[in-house]
Amino acid sequence: MSRSLVGLSLSAALSLCLSSCGGPAQADATEGVCHDASDWAPLEEAPAPSPRFGDGGLAWTVAEGLESWFAGHERRRLAVQLDRPLVRPGESVWVQAWDLATPSLTAEGAAQGVRLELVDPRGAAVVSKDYKHDGGAVTGELAVPADAPGGAWTLRATTTTGEQLERVFIVDRYSAPRVRKTLEFAREAYGPGDRVNAVVELARAAGGPVADAPVEAIVQVDGETILREQLRTDADGAVLISAALPEVLHQGDGLLTLLVDAGGVTESISRSIPMVVSGLDLRLFPEGGDLVSALPGRVYLQATNRAGEPADVAGRIEDDQGAVVARFRSLHDGLGRFEFTPEPGRSYVAVVE
Repeated sequence: MSRSLVGLSLSAALSLCLSSCGGPAQADATEGVCHDASDWAPLEEAPAPSPRFGDGGLAWTVAEGLESWFAGHERRRLAVQLDRPLVRPGESVWVQAWDLATPSLTAEGAAQGVRLELVDPRGAAVVSKDYKHDGGAVTGELAVPADAPGGAWTLRATTTTGEQLERVFIVDRYSAPRVRKTLEFAREAYGPGDRVNAVVELARAAGGPVADAPVEAIVQVDGETILREQLRTDADGAVLISAALPEVLHQGDGLLTLLVDAGGVTESISRSIPMVVSGLDLRLFPEGGDLVSALPGRVYLQATNRAGEPADVAGRIEDDQGAVVARFRSLHDGLGRFEFTPEPGRSYVAVVE
């Protein structure tokens, strides 16, 4: 019996032993001896399996929880987009609006139509058109009156079921500027939750500062107006604009606009807010699919931003003890490569600088 077990695995030895002894037995892989079942140690019961999404219990809980959440929250989503933030009197404003259901983001249950209105700086609706939706989407064109006063106008979208959303844009007719305007940001770039500070200086074309003059500051981020404030210039014609950015930046599109009354004519200055959007996606691809301990390896990288566009990136590779073992940098269109030798028993993390 012992000779027949030479070179067999434990499972093979057990199988052979069961066959030879004619019933349940315990195999000794080294001696090849069959023991009676009465010699076995007491067996413990196996623990209950962990819950699975397919067992009918947890899956039901998750589905019901999601349905309950949406039942207690807004079930429709209205979105409005303008073709540009600045127009002249007599030009058209092109509008795209969507009336979608949540969470499916489909046209299911959409309102029959959407009313689009142009509201002047005094709050009066001067242009209004009704549109029928096409699959939850509406495309419209509204002409700003040729004699429209300059300033901050509002595009108001209202569905037949009552949902409403507004977007602010600037109307300004071109003329030789009466006021020289300069705008400087305090920092080169801002991130989520940062406070944007900018200084605007106003001077008359004929010379001298525009002192103690009323101005209106408007800050828009990702299509939403986060600040609309009335300010006054100081004795030097300067004014400080300060606004806190949202904690989450989706697209990173920011615009700072200042409106000033220059002798009955509203003039404006607008600048894009330099913002860095968080949410960098960094992917690492070891050459050959895996890295081997103690052997030099090459790793390729791909970095993209939230919009899926290539992003320049630089950083380092640290082991579980905090030691820097390699550095990396994208070479072109967010792509790059680096080399390092992984050590046995170590784990590694990529840190973007």
